[in-house]
Amino acid sequence: MYKTVLVPVDLSHIEKSSKMIERAKYLADTNKSQLTLLNVIPEIPPYVAIEVPSGLHEKVVENAKADLRDLVQKNDLPSSTRILVESGNPASIILAHVEKEKMI
Repeated sequence: MYKTVLVPVDLSHIEKSSKMIERAKYLADTNKSQLTLLNVIPEIPPYVAIEVPSGLHEKVVENAKADLRDLVQKNDLPSSTRILVESGNPASIILAHVEKEKMI
């Protein structure tokens, strides 16, 4: 039924994600679907971005990927779970992935 199960994860509220991840794992297992964890880092306004130290954004992305990998291990998710971290407007990025994966 589902080819891909997309799980948007807000790492600032990770403690609230356990039930959502449990359900997504069930759906992916039941349907033999690809499980994808997606974290979106909100864009920094340009007037703030000029003050951000060089390389900080890359470090934030790497930390988010590490946090998602930890989430995969802690929740016993399949090793095939895709981990995506992107920057932008969270709603727009999530909807773009839904459209890209033809989930609608």
